[in-house]
Order: sequence, then C-alpha cells, then structure tokens
Amino acid sequence: MTNVAITAWQGNPDEPIATARAHFKIEEMTSPLK
Repeated sequence: MTNVAITAWQGNPDEPIATARAHFKIEEMTSPLK
C-alpha cells in the first residue's frame, strides 16, 4: 500500500489552492523491469 499527499499553491505555500490524497495498492515485483 502506498499513500500519496499533494498540496498545490500559487506564490505562498501557506495558502494552498488544492489538496489531494491517493492510495495505491502496489504488488511486489518478482523481477526487474526491462
């Protein structure tokens, strides 16, 4: 399980204009990608 949090702002990080949260179920890889 992977959790991701995102915050977007314009000019000032203390004044966010958007936030998002996502949760991903990621399976373990058995071999490297080619």
